[in-house]
Amino acid sequence: MINSGVYEILNTKTNKRYIGSTIDFPMRWKKHRQDLETGNHHSPYLQRAWNKQGSGAFIFNRILICAASKTQLEMYEQLCIDQLEAEYNTSRVAGSRLGVKHTAETCKKISMSGIGHTVSLGTRAKIAASLIGKKHSILRCKNISAGKIGRPINYPLTRKSKKKMVC
Repeated sequence: MINSGVYEILNTKTNKRYIGSTIDFPMRWKKHRQDLETGNHHSPYLQRAWNKQGSGAFIFNRILICAASKTQLEMYEQLCIDQLEAEYNTSRVAGSRLGVKHTAETCKKISMSGIGHTVSLGTRAKIAASLIGKKHSILRCKNISAGKIGRPINYPLTRKSKKKMVC
């Protein structure tokens, strides 16, 4: 039996829906229910409706059943999002975070999570090694230069350093 495809979570009271795709319908529905019951669902719209109307107002429907790759499933999901009203989807693009806006509180949390984080010497060495022999395009060099205009330099530059900076 094929267990993958596109699904909807339909609010039977308002006829609003969330559309998604999966390779395992039962596991995906179980995960959605778990996240909704604990108040941790990624869609705040669906979470608020679940909290307000309760689990009895929602049903899980299989819209399209097919054996397809993840890329194909996302294509079918996108077609369903485009054709049906998917009011509970935070992103209008399947498999993407495009269009999703973070709240000011979330932006602050993201910013704070990086404070005090240091990159290990091993990771720095790997990054440096990956950049050896790579050059910026002329346009990129101009953009870097333009971004530095008027900014004070906090350290003295040697001739050798200045020579390296020329693209």
